[in-house]
Amino acid sequence: MTDASTSETTSPGLLKVAERAKTEPEGRFHSLAHLIDVPPLMRAHRRMRKGAAVGVDGVTKEQYAQAHHCRWSPVTG
Repeated sequence: MTDASTSETTSPGLLKVAERAKTEPEGRFHSLAHLIDVPPLMRAHRRMRKGAAVGVDGVTKEQYAQAHHCRWSPVTG
């Protein structure tokens, strides 16, 4: 994760996780949910191809957006 654009848009906590994963490949992570921020999640969702295959849960990109739009809006608004 040394790419400059990645460093600018990734939280410091996730950068630390990435660095630790590189230096300690046998290490384990227990709770990472607190490191996930809504804006990067939304950016990743927007970058997905519109016609991408459904996930293992059978949910399409559009279905996911509909289900989570109400959760994202107040946080980022």
